[in-house]
Amino acid sequence: VLSGRDVLVVDDLINSGTTLHKFCRRLTEYEPKSLKVACLIEKRTSKFKADFAGFTVPNAFVVGFCLDYNEAFRDLEHVAVISDAAVDKYSA
Repeated sequence: VLSGRDVLVVDDLINSGTTLHKFCRRLTEYEPKSLKVACLIEKRTSKFKADFAGFTVPNAFVVGFCLDYNEAFRDLEHVAVISDAAVDKYSA
């Protein structure tokens, strides 16, 4: 199905990139014509770099815009770094 086709993998957040790297390596076994990765948020410490990234953020826990911490903060209309106080307050 992927052989000879252009493939674009889209992810919301790349933390370390370990899983995405393994996934892309597996996809290359299907011999796509090209393989590119796009993400909304990429952490600066990520060893795996996306071909297209919306934002690059520091190595911190981010929430908002559908990213949550224990089901909280996902309804924020922006992305923010969660404070230590919020982590303590909303930890399970």
